[in-house]
Amino acid sequence: MNGRSAREIDGSAGVHRPDTPWGYAANMLSEQTRVVTERAGRYLAQLCEHLDQLIARPGMHGPTGRHDGGPPDLRRVEWSAERGVVVFERATFTLTASSDELALRVEAEDAQDLERIKQALSDRIEAIGRRDGLTVTW
Repeated sequence: MNGRSAREIDGSAGVHRPDTPWGYAANMLSEQTRVVTERAGRYLAQLCEHLDQLIARPGMHGPTGRHDGGPPDLRRVEWSAERGVVVFERATFTLTASSDELALRVEAEDAQDLERIKQALSDRIEAIGRRDGLTVTW
């Protein structure tokens, strides 16, 4: 479970915005999709581990203040066997694994960030699942 409880993960989803009464951005754009696979938990863990390693490497995709057209900077990655939460500077990506599918949801402050995150993470999921022919369609 990567040292984090499911309760901690469930309570951390969303981009924190203290200016809203509930602490999260009110007008986030979002999209979701499902990928049919019997290895959803495996892909969830592989993606979260990969992203967590990127945060740990200075100059990769962690807090760099970059504006090169890539996804917003990674801030935090938390996961269990069934759920993963990836928090970016201006967005959140949530994965939920069941016995037969991997559910994906992206929430972002603007359309450009939403598309960048969808593309980058879809590409990575498809690369991880290439042997099984995984395809992510939003």
